[in-house]
Amino acid sequence: MPQFDKITFFNQVFWLFLFFSGFYLILLTDFLPKISSVLKARIKKLQKGTEDVVFLLKEQDTVTNLFNIFFGKTSFISKMSLSKFSEYFCIKLLTVILFLSYFFQCRGSIEETLRLRSVIVLTTKNDF
Repeated sequence: MPQFDKITFFNQVFWLFLFFSGFYLILLTDFLPKISSVLKARIKKLQKGTEDVVFLLKEQDTVTNLFNIFFGKTSFISKMSLSKFSEYFCIKLLTVILFLSYFFQCRGSIEETLRLRSVIVLTTKNDF
């Protein structure tokens, strides 16, 4: 068998050792530092990305809380203004209804109409 020939066996082992040791040195000096620098940069980028994500989540929570506070205050103010308007409108409507009812009940009595009118005027002045 030619692979076990004593004459060529040393020659084959020598070139095999020389080729693989050269390949190992090129790999060790050139490729591995590039790969390690890429891996370090990737780790740093991932860490920075997670820090940015945490910062963005905190900022999002802050903005959400501020929006909820603003929305709550705005809805409270609008409810209050609507309730004040509705109270004012109801008072005015009641005074008009009272005036009309008394007016139609006291058609002939001018004194009663004037008395009712003065009560309504005093009630409306107190509303402001």
